Amino acid sequence: MGVTGGDDSTLLGPGLWLAAGAGLGTLAGWAVAAGTALTTPVGLGVGFALGGGLGVALPLTVLEETEPRPPESVTVETTSHEGPRPADLFEAHPDPLLYYADEGSGPVVRAVNDAFAETFGVAAETLVDTPLDEAPGAASTPALVEAAAAGETFDAGIELAAGQFRARVAAVAEEAGTTGYVVFTPVD
Repeated sequence: MGVTGGDDSTLLGPGLWLAAGAGLGTLAGWAVAAGTALTTPVGLGVGFALGGGLGVALPLTVLEETEPRPPESVTVETTSHEGPRPADLFEAHPDPLLYYADEGSGPVVRAVNDAFAETFGVAAETLVDTPLDEAPGAASTPALVEAAAAGETFDAGIELAAGQFRARVAAVAEEAGTTGYVVFTPVD
């Protein structure tokens, strides 16, 4: 096992460098004080302080690491589909939004925002747990439902009874299954 320059995983590594530097600095300070007009306590104190500082700084700045550090990453695991996140953005979004989850039997509507309910004239609670291919907007667009089921993106203009829309699927594949959003942006 080699000495690593920036090993901050324990206090032992930096502590040893501090002690070694302070010890060597104290010896150097004593030697300088003995050969000059400095008093011994001043020489020892300056040597101790400078040596300790250099002892800590040396491995951080000069020595190379012998073992590469793994890249930092963050993994968030979920075991169930908790719903749209952040919920306040989902609810307040001006475009009709639909949140779905596919846990193996096909995409199912889990939530719709108020803009979706108003645009398509349906009560939000009546759509929860409805298959995506039966939901307004998605029912007439099989390619949209297929993209949602496959965890792929979809972006196309569609004509619905409520008007012309740009429909987009944003899917997220997770260990528990695929979740995603369907966004219906009105086209003027």
